[in-house]
Amino acid sequence: MSNAPRARSFLSPFLFRALRGGRRARAILAALVLSALSVVTGLWIAQGDHAFEREVRVGLDLEPRRWEREQAEVIRLQFSDEAYEHALRIRDRAMAAVDAGRIPDDSEVRTFLKSAFDEASLLSMAARVAVPADLDPARREHLDGLRREATRLMARLQPIYMDLDLGFGDLHRDPYFGGVPWTDEREVRRLERIVELGGLPEIVRYRSPMGPAETAGLIGLAAGFLLFVGGMVVVPFAAGSLLAHEVHAGTMAPLLGTGLSTVQVLVGSFVGAAARIGIVLAPLGAIFLATAAFAGGLGPALGALATLCIVTVALSAVAMVGGHALGRRLMPLATSGLLLAVLVPSALVAWFVGLFAAMGLPESGPVIGLWPQVAVAHALRTAALPLGLGVPAQAVVGFEDVQTVPGDALPHLAGWLELFVCLAAVACVGFLSFRALVRRVGTTTGPSLRRSEAAVAYAVLTSCALLALGWIPEITSPGWITSHHDARHLVPIAAFLVTVPAMAMLAAARVDGRAVRLGVVRTVGPEIAAAVVAGLAAVLLSSPGALEDLPAAHAVSSYGRAAWVALSVCLGVLVLAVRPPRFAGATLLGLAFLAVLVIGIEALAIAEDAPRATSSVFFPAAEASPMLAAAEIAVLVVFPLACVLRLRPAKTRLDVAA
Repeated sequence: MSNAPRARSFLSPFLFRALRGGRRARAILAALVLSALSVVTGLWIAQGDHAFEREVRVGLDLEPRRWEREQAEVIRLQFSDEAYEHALRIRDRAMAAVDAGRIPDDSEVRTFLKSAFDEASLLSMAARVAVPADLDPARREHLDGLRREATRLMARLQPIYMDLDLGFGDLHRDPYFGGVPWTDEREVRRLERIVELGGLPEIVRYRSPMGPAETAGLIGLAAGFLLFVGGMVVVPFAAGSLLAHEVHAGTMAPLLGTGLSTVQVLVGSFVGAAARIGIVLAPLGAIFLATAAFAGGLGPALGALATLCIVTVALSAVAMVGGHALGRRLMPLATSGLLLAVLVPSALVAWFVGLFAAMGLPESGPVIGLWPQVAVAHALRTAALPLGLGVPAQAVVGFEDVQTVPGDALPHLAGWLELFVCLAAVACVGFLSFRALVRRVGTTTGPSLRRSEAAVAYAVLTSCALLALGWIPEITSPGWITSHHDARHLVPIAAFLVTVPAMAMLAAARVDGRAVRLGVVRTVGPEIAAAVVAGLAAVLLSSPGALEDLPAAHAVSSYGRAAWVALSVCLGVLVLAVRPPRFAGATLLGLAFLAVLVIGIEALAIAEDAPRATSSVFFPAAEASPMLAAAEIAVLVVFPLACVLRLRPAKTRLDVAA
C-alpha cells in the first residue's frame, strides 16, 4: 500500500471523531463568521475617519502623523463637519484682515495667523536666500520667479506678523529643519503651495487617505491576525489539551492496542485536533492570499503561510509534550489552563513585537532570530502590507538627514539568514519534541532523548542564538548590543543566558527511570555540567574579542554567575519534571526561579559596569544594602542545594514513569 492510502486509512478514524455530528457544520459557520469579521475589520480600519482608526493606520506606517501631513501639504485638518465649517469662517476673516492690512481683534483669527509659523518662516528664508547660479537655466528662471513671488507675499504678510510679535524679518531657519529651500525638491513644492494659498494654510475636512491597495492590505492583516491566533494559540492548545485528556482518561492504551503504531496515533491525534481549526482558518488563508496578491505581495504571502505552518506544527509538538507530562499529574481542566496561560500571553506579545519589527527597526533582527512567533507575525505583516505601501513615518518634509526606511526589517541577506536559521531551529525542536513524545508514550523507561539528539538540539539552539545576536560581523548585521563598542562584552553573556531554558528542557528530557532510582544528579549531572561548559566555550570562541575590555574580576563574576544560574535553572526544571512539589512548594519554587533569573541578569550589569570599576564586583546589590547581598548569596546557595536534596533517590517505591 502506498503512503497516501496508508495515511488515509489510519487518519480516517481520527478525522471522523473530530468532525462527527454537527462539528463540521459548526466549523464551516465559524469560518464564514470569521471571514466576514476580517473583511469588516479591515474596511473599518482602512476607511474610518475617527481617532482610533487614524492612530492604528499611523502606527502601521500607512499614514503620516497629523503634523507631518499638515506641514507637507500646508493644510489644517479638521475632524468634524462643525469644526470644518468654523475653521473656514476663521480663515476667511484672517484673509480679510490680511487684505485690509490691519491687526485683527478676533482672538481666534490671531491664533490662526500665529499658527502659520512654518509657512511664514519658509517665505522669509526664500526671500533672503538667492537661487544657486549653477542650476539649469530653465530651472533657475522658474525658481527666481518663485523667489520674487515669495518676497512680495512676505512683504504683504510681514506687518501683520510683526504686530503679532512674530518678527520674521531676522528669522534664521535651522538647517536641520529644511536648510536652503532651493536644494530640496520637497521644500520647493511646499513653497509653491504656500505662494498659491497666499501664505495661509488651507482648511481640509479629514478623510481617510487609504486607497484600494492599502484597504486590501488591512483586510489581509486582519485575516493574518486571525490566522496567527489560530496557528500560535488554538492549534497547539487543542493538540496539547486533547493529549492530556487522553492520558488522564486512560484512553491512550486502547488506542495503542488497535494495531496502530505510536507515531500513527500521535499524528492522528494532532490531525484530528487540527482538522476543525483548519476548516475555520482555510477561508482566512484564501482572503490573506487574495488581498496580498492585490497589494503586490503574493510570493511573500505564500512564504508567510509556510512560516506559519512550520512554527504551528513545531509549537504543537512542544504543547503535546507538555500536555502529556501534565496530563499524568493534573486534571484536564488544570492542564488546559496552564497551556493557555503560556500560549496566549506569548502570542499576543509576539504579535505586537512582530508589528514593530516590521517597521524597519534595526533592533528587530535578534528578536526575529530568537523568537519564532515574532518571525511569524513579522512575515504576516510584511506580506499583507508589502514594501512601499502607505507613507513611511520617517518621510517628513524638512528632515533631509533622516533617510526614509521601508517597512521591512529584513531587507538584506543577514536578516533573511536569521529568519531561516530560526525556522531551521524551530523545525529541529519540533522534530525532536515529537521523537521524545513517541518514546514517552510508547514506553515507560528510558530517556525521552538520546545523548546525541540532546547534543544536536543544544548545538542548533546555541547556533541560533549566536547568529541572531550578531556575533559574526561578516555574516550578520550588528544588533543593538554590538552597536555600542563599550558593551560588546555583553553579547556572549546575553547569548548564553538565552540558551539556558533550552539547556534545562534538554536536561529534563534525558531523565529516565534509571536516573530516578539511582539519583538524578548522579546520572544526569555530568551531562548538565558538560552542556554548561560547552555553552560557555561556544560563546567565547565565537566572540574572541569579548574579553578584551573586561577586567579579570568582572569576567570571573559575570561568566561564573551565568554558569551557576544555568546549573540552578537546570536543577529546578529537573525537580519539576521528576518530583513536582505541591502547591506551597511550587509557589516557593516559582519565586526562587524569579530570583535566580534576576541574579542571572545581574551578570550583564556587572559586565556593563566594567569601565566604571564598581567597588562590589561579585555582589553589586551590596552597594544598595547588605541585606540584599545576603539574600542574593542565600538564593545562590540554598536554591541549588534544595534542588539537589529534592532529587536524591527516594527510599520508598517510585513511579519510574514519572
